[in-house]
Amino acid sequence: YMGIPVFLIFFFYHKFRYKTKKIPLNKVDLRQDVSMEEVRHHKNN
Repeated sequence: YMGIPVFLIFFFYHKFRYKTKKIPLNKVDLRQDVSMEEVRHHKNN
């Protein structure tokens, strides 16, 4: 059970140190079937 508090300490340290934010799930692109052409298009924009 020592792992849980250790994990939480590191987790919150990282959140405060690097000021990471939560991204709403509807803003995250989770598609796995992306073609290379689409990737190149987004890199150029």
